[in-house]
Amino acid sequence: MKELSLSPNHFHLFGIPVGFEIDLGDLSSRYLDLQRTSHPDRHGQATEGERLLSMQLTATINEGFHTLKDVLARASYLLELQGIELRNDHNTRMDPLFLMEQMELREELSEVRQSPNPLATLEKIKTLTEHRILALTAEYNKAYQAKNFVAAYEVVRKMQFLYKLRQEVADISSDLEDDLL
Repeated sequence: MKELSLSPNHFHLFGIPVGFEIDLGDLSSRYLDLQRTSHPDRHGQATEGERLLSMQLTATINEGFHTLKDVLARASYLLELQGIELRNDHNTRMDPLFLMEQMELREELSEVRQSPNPLATLEKIKTLTEHRILALTAEYNKAYQAKNFVAAYEVVRKMQFLYKLRQEVADISSDLEDDLL
């Protein structure tokens, strides 16, 4: 049986360099390879300890894959590897211009159903949100590569707002499409 072991981080587990820019196709391929070799069903004749390790490794592989394939999760994870925790962050300070923009977008989103063309208004908000996410993604990458983790942290916090807005747009879009059916 191939040696099974847990890795110190998701990047090491997948055999890819630690960094923000990754090849998602390569990640998916490595994920499938790891799943094939570590899945508990492949270790039915192994000892109880080896089967337990296989189950832990499979869970770690799944968690690692989902973390690394998602831009925001990957950005947050990279900061965690630098000792910057975002999960229990109670920092409420934020760029006032960014907050104003968010308030305006959320107000527009709350009024989308009353607009003359709700789908067009929603598409406008969606497009603006996606452009903003792309710009912040590039900004994060630049800060991370420069090892400016304070700036990278601030960008991730902004990205969290926009990802939530993206989900709200998707939810309303789904509701509007259901209403049209």
